[in-house]
Order: sequence, then C-alpha cells, then structure tokens
Amino acid sequence: MKKNYAELKARAENFVLTDGLTQKEVSKLLEVPEKTISKWSMAGKWKAKKGERAEAIIKINAVLTGFANYLNDVAPGIHEQVIKYQKSYLKLLRV
Repeated sequence: MKKNYAELKARAENFVLTDGLTQKEVSKLLEVPEKTISKWSMAGKWKAKKGERAEAIIKINAVLTGFANYLNDVAPGIHEQVIKYQKSYLKLLRV
C-alpha cells in the first residue's frame, strides 16, 4: 500500500509543533524514515515555526494575565473565571 506522503508530512509537522514530539518519535509513530522527517523539517522550517509558536503563546499568556489582573481590580468575581479559562487554554496548547 502506497503511503500518502503529503498527509504524513502534515501529520508529522503537527506532532512536532503542536504535540512537542521529537523527530525520532514521529518517525517511529508514522513509520517514516528519520531522514525523511528531517528533510521535511528543514524544508518546512519547523524549528522557526516552533519558536514563533512559543513566542505567540507567551504573548497570549501575557495578554490574558494582564486582562485577568485588570478584572481583579474592577470585577473581582470574574477574575477567578478568567484565570480558570486561561489555565484551560494553556493546557489545551500543551504548554
């Protein structure tokens, strides 16, 4: 059975960038040679994308923290809910 490399490449990128798996782990999981995963990573600039994603998460977290602190001053009852949602959001992002 022929492998759909476009789909495997997309899945591999998602595993590395979103799930934080190593290229070696992805190679085993998808049954694709490590060399192929490495080539995909270099061609797709996964390392740079991973850094950009981390920076974006830090910025989002800072905005949410600032908003939560503001709410604590003006509406303390809502503050705890925002903190709860912030933690859930970060957990969803696997931070």
